[in-house]
Amino acid sequence: MKKIVNTGTLSILVIIAFILAAITGTEEYTIFASIGGAVATAIPWGLIWLFKWKIAAPVIAIYVVFLYFSIYLGEARNFYYTVPHFDTALHVFSGGALVLLGLYIYRNLNPKWIDTRAISPIIAAVIMLCFSTTLGVVWEIMEFVIDAIFDANAQKYMLQCGTPLIGRAALIDTMKDLIANMVGALVAAALICIPEKQKEAYRLSVLRVSR
Repeated sequence: MKKIVNTGTLSILVIIAFILAAITGTEEYTIFASIGGAVATAIPWGLIWLFKWKIAAPVIAIYVVFLYFSIYLGEARNFYYTVPHFDTALHVFSGGALVLLGLYIYRNLNPKWIDTRAISPIIAAVIMLCFSTTLGVVWEIMEFVIDAIFDANAQKYMLQCGTPLIGRAALIDTMKDLIANMVGALVAAALICIPEKQKEAYRLSVLRVSR
């Protein structure tokens, strides 16, 4: 219960940040992105209250933190331009987070539909890798649509000053994002393949060292 309360407080603070960004924003795309971020932050709680979904607090926390970094810091506060490699690091994180999210959905939302213990860790890792990579592609498609509708620069096909990039240079950001997403997904998927006995031995060794 305490974790849920803490996650709820985090969500409220992030929603407030999005609302303030929308109020103070000067560009149409920034205002739209901030409003969308606020709505997206509230979605898990809507699923919990309206449809009685059981979503673990860590899953909500990872989701909310990603929205805060990607939309609020990245778009509203311009971190994509001012902080070196911010976009790349975010895509690596999201790739791994999506693998863990997919694994959570797989194991918890349909426990009677399929027995997760009947599938080898390697198969599960491949499925989660495909899940994460697919959502990474969907994200890039969404950026393409946003650029087309709002004449924005979500795909970074032009410089901050508005100068369009030409040829291969215009594709670098999109391809870098997809590669970074896959790297994060590969790392997280590899962790799934580690046998539970080795994971438990590692946890015990960490406890012994901490003592």
